[in-house]
Amino acid sequence: MALEKLSKKKGDIDKLYKREMCSLLLVFYGQYMDEEKTKKPELIKILREKIQGNRYALQRSDLDISELFSPRTAEPTSLLV
Repeated sequence: MALEKLSKKKGDIDKLYKREMCSLLLVFYGQYMDEEKTKKPELIKILREKIQGNRYALQRSDLDISELFSPRTAEPTSLLV
C-alpha cells in the first residue's frame, strides 16, 4: 500500500511511484490525477501541498470504508409525496 511505503520512506514523497502518489491523492484527498498525463514533479508538488494543508487526512487510514456509504435499502428513504 502506498501509505505504508510512504511511512517506510519516512515521508519522502520523491521515493513513491506516480501510481502511488495518484492513489494517495484520490483516497485521502479526493483529487483525481491522471498518472499518464501528469509528470512526477507535478505530482510531488501537489501531494506535498495537500499533506501540508491537511496532515490529518493520512492519519485516517484506519477508516472503515462502510462508514462512507449508507446501507442500501429496497425503498427510497426521502421521497416527497
